[in-house]
Amino acid sequence: MVVLKRFPVLEKTFFIARFIAISIVFVTSVSYADDRMEKNDGFFPSFGSGPLEVRMYTEYFCGPCRDMKPHVEPILRELIEKKKIRLTFIDIPMPRSVPYIHYFLYAINENNAMEHAFKVRAVLFELAGKGGNAEDIRQAFKEQNIGYAPYNLNRFLARLNALLQADSVRRTPTAVICDGDTTKSYAGQANILAALEAINSDL
Repeated sequence: MVVLKRFPVLEKTFFIARFIAISIVFVTSVSYADDRMEKNDGFFPSFGSGPLEVRMYTEYFCGPCRDMKPHVEPILRELIEKKKIRLTFIDIPMPRSVPYIHYFLYAINENNAMEHAFKVRAVLFELAGKGGNAEDIRQAFKEQNIGYAPYNLNRFLARLNALLQADSVRRTPTAVICDGDTTKSYAGQANILAALEAINSDL
């Protein structure tokens, strides 16, 4: 679990600033491909077309996030297939997670299919559990035949900053579920699964 104590606006701004600073260093080793996601306004990857928006906040080095993954993914798939939700993955930008966030977005820029996104996240969570670095990610992608297309993340960073300020997430994992003007947060595996089951049962 990653706990974000208080996490007020100033701390969020500092968080994003650190993410940008680390990103600048990181991208010096990566060449940009075409900005497919930016051209399609897909700078923040989402899946599904349902009326409810589910924003899933996780962090790659968060043990409970990794443990929750095999339990939550089947119901997320089902809800997407039933066109009940629109799922957005939001990775909290802790410094050690920066290359993981980049490579997830780069992989989705190459292939934005839902099942591909689940596969990429599985690889990244497993690697984070082993303490892998950026070179390890590239090697794992090569072994798993995962392509990636680097692109400019400026618009992603702006959207990330807006969501972090709006949702005030204090720990991971957290699911924020938006139904029109109503927004509710659910922290922890049990609460998240219960909320998703309620959607699935139309409760």
